[in-house]
Amino acid sequence: MAPYGYVNWYFAASALIHFTDDIPDEAAAFVDAYLRHVETDGTISDYVPDYWNENGGVPRRQAPDSHDSYAAMLVALASKLGLHPSRRTWFNQRKDALKRIVARNILDSQNPETGLVRTFQDPSQPDWCPGVEYLMDNCEVFYGLRLFAEALEAVGDPSWASMRDAADRVAAGIRTLFRSDSGAWAHASQAAEVGTMFYPFATGQAFPVAFEVPVEPETTDAGWTYLENTAPLWWKGGRYDHFPWFVLGHAAALRGDRDAATTQLNSGFKYIRANPLAFTIAELGHWHATVRAMSS
Repeated sequence: MAPYGYVNWYFAASALIHFTDDIPDEAAAFVDAYLRHVETDGTISDYVPDYWNENGGVPRRQAPDSHDSYAAMLVALASKLGLHPSRRTWFNQRKDALKRIVARNILDSQNPETGLVRTFQDPSQPDWCPGVEYLMDNCEVFYGLRLFAEALEAVGDPSWASMRDAADRVAAGIRTLFRSDSGAWAHASQAAEVGTMFYPFATGQAFPVAFEVPVEPETTDAGWTYLENTAPLWWKGGRYDHFPWFVLGHAAALRGDRDAATTQLNSGFKYIRANPLAFTIAELGHWHATVRAMSS
């Protein structure tokens, strides 16, 4: 599910979002497993196997690298399932638990001035940039809140309106992250300029597209041009990063660039055959989403 096989809830949820039509029972079982492991504060820990038998074979708990994205991908997955008529009762039985997770990890962390959501519940974290509000995370948060609002409305829950309002405020905040001077999206609200490294600067340009954030087309076009200029071989598996980054091909497909998306799928396939540990479940999800986007 993650590099070296440990259980990463975020990777798994972000992948299963794209398989709700293919394996809905397994996706629903994952949501239930997530809910069983949630801490009282609404967060969740990942679990790393005891590879070298240093802990008697007992997996080691590992803190997540975000709170907002984990919650967003969980609620997005549960909501996509709940939007299917056959899953309405299932969703109704879990919506209150999902609301609590969204409240603790997203709504309570939403900046009242900009609408952006910080990465961690604790505003003093992370140490290197307290209260940081990331572009990638907020694109995922928007996506999760939008789907949650749709699912709540579908079951007649009046709280859908507040969730939709929160999503709209996130989208408004994301729009403020476009830097006209650079012609690209800043990776965080605290960043005045846009860097040129592949991650998170170049890769971040694809996230408003991949997560369907309602922003001006000229900004996504400019961001895509920035990606192509700073990482002209973005489609080549392993060229800039250990992971193939199939979310970029997914975004290309959504933009209607079938040639670029196909090129990345082909290159990425060759790369992961030689480097299987780089093929996480999250990469599989975006692979699947890319193929579907090109087929629609």
